[in-house]
Amino acid sequence: RRRSHRPAPSRMRAANVMVVALLITFSALLVADESADLDVDRTDFSDPALKEDQDVEEGPSQHVLSASLLPDTPENQIQIGVNNTLLVSLSNLGGKMYNVTFIDGYLETSSSAERLGMFRRQVYGEALGPREQRSFRYLFVPPTTVKPGEYRLVFTAHYQNRDMANFVDAVFNETAELVPASSEGLSLDMLLLGGGVVAGGALLLVVIYILGGAGSASVAGSQAKKAPTIKKAAAGPGDASDWLPGALP
Repeated sequence: RRRSHRPAPSRMRAANVMVVALLITFSALLVADESADLDVDRTDFSDPALKEDQDVEEGPSQHVLSASLLPDTPENQIQIGVNNTLLVSLSNLGGKMYNVTFIDGYLETSSSAERLGMFRRQVYGEALGPREQRSFRYLFVPPTTVKPGEYRLVFTAHYQNRDMANFVDAVFNETAELVPASSEGLSLDMLLLGGGVVAGGALLLVVIYILGGAGSASVAGSQAKKAPTIKKAAAGPGDASDWLPGALP
């Protein structure tokens, strides 16, 4: 009778341990090799100081409704080279306070959406309280370098809440026709400019008049004080007074 030679249980356990150890080592080598080929960014962005941009605008707030109107543009025609008015209405339907910082805009072609230039930024810094509606007047001037024709005008209102989160809302995004300025538009701008010049000139004349009156009063007072001295001075033969009549202004 043949005897079967089975390995001892201790030898089987040792062999199993060696196989498992080899598998673990091989897996570790594979993971290390893959990690060496990958450039993994393990930056912890949970720290607010490491965030890319804290001032990213988040689009319009869901609690603020906007509306806009061009009150002085009949048939959606905007005059070139003169002031045009955009009225913007913002309504706060929520319970948080907002601060309307500024309104700006830009001009682009209607066909290819090519941006041609920016309109000026008008700063407000006005509060928009809960359940409050406010209107804002924005003035813009299309440059005279732009040819008459159809263009797209985009105006955006910028505001933020108490947590300093920034919001932006495109309150006006429409196509309009730019036309040469009419005589009425030019006359109005010239009238405003002339009125400012006249008011500044009048204010300057008032200041000069006040200063001139104060100077005359002081000179007259000094004359009145010095007159008795002149009268009492005894003039001897050949003496001449330093104060001659008509010498003072």
